[in-house]
Amino acid sequence: MRLFYTILLFLSISALSIQANTVTDYFDNCRKTGNADYSTGQKIVKDFDTPGLLNALDKYYADTLTFVRQQAYYLTYRKGLDTKEDVQPIVVRLAKGINDDDGGLRGRIIGYLKSFPLTAFNEESKALIAANINKPNSPHYDELVLLAGFVGTGNNDLFRLSMNSELPTRRKWNISLALARLGSADALQSCLEKVKKAPVNSGMVAYLLPDLVYTRQKSALDYCVELLHSDEKLCETANPDLSESILCAYPIIELIAPVIVNFPIKVDPSIGLDVDDYEKMLQTVRKWFDENPDYEILVTSY
Repeated sequence: MRLFYTILLFLSISALSIQANTVTDYFDNCRKTGNADYSTGQKIVKDFDTPGLLNALDKYYADTLTFVRQQAYYLTYRKGLDTKEDVQPIVVRLAKGINDDDGGLRGRIIGYLKSFPLTAFNEESKALIAANINKPNSPHYDELVLLAGFVGTGNNDLFRLSMNSELPTRRKWNISLALARLGSADALQSCLEKVKKAPVNSGMVAYLLPDLVYTRQKSALDYCVELLHSDEKLCETANPDLSESILCAYPIIELIAPVIVNFPIKVDPSIGLDVDDYEKMLQTVRKWFDENPDYEILVTSY
């Protein structure tokens, strides 16, 4: 029995050594070639448990080469998507990366964080995000503001910033959106009023309605539903070979479907609406909203 445990310990140490060597070789190659070996990276993500991976990557988060740091955070992100373990430590590690000196990497990490559900953010990761709200000159600041609104942090700082009359228009808009997501009735009303003043067309549907959907507030979604019931053909088709206008209801359905619980139509994120009879589909959706005025909004995703 003693020999058995000795062999088992030896095999465990050998396995850890092989894993460590794989990580070293992977990043040595990144440093020398400026390229990452995809299959090796996937093997690292698969072979390590979460604590082991975070420990193995620790020194690479602070590497002098941006590309090496980028790959360390990418492997961390992939682990978060693939693992069945608790992802909160991964999200904390990613949130620490928001302070990276490279603006491009900072933006990439903020994008990674948007991929995780609300339950993946604990008090530590929320505090790390909130701490960056007071750095308005940092790269990708507006995306950070929207991330803060999603995870539910930085309310007081965002409100204080919203009082600054010298803010650029787009920044003030994003801060208002974040405050609306956080539950500010005044911010939500301000956003709604601005959107309702805009003419309904393809540009409005493509660039303003997604902002309303981001807030996940009932009155904002209700306005989208109101537009969905319009029979005016005010939007352009996505087909460049066709010049005729279409109902804006169709792109609106693609926008709101992912955030409405028990929505009657399935929308593929990669291809959008995949139906044979658009008119029948539209009537189904309109009837569903008529029968479900108190529909539930999914708030756990960005």
